[in-house]
Amino acid sequence: MTKNTAGISKIKKWFKKFVECDFHLNDLTRSGRPQETKGVDLEELLNEDANQFIRDLGKRMHVNQSTIQRRLKITGKILKISH
Repeated sequence: MTKNTAGISKIKKWFKKFVECDFHLNDLTRSGRPQETKGVDLEELLNEDANQFIRDLGKRMHVNQSTIQRRLKITGKILKISH
């Protein structure tokens, strides 16, 4: 699949909307706020000790492990996988 091509899941979503006579292609706004960290910055924690588990970072920042994984992926950092 090329960079400018819609994926199968996006096409299925559009098809479902068209069948329901919803012709708007833009996503609707979601309720709630985006999850924020509470006080502690991920970079600060990694500067303290770069060999921390995602599970432990999530507990210290009061966010889910998936939030930590997503932020690490964005920054290009790699951590140990917790078991």
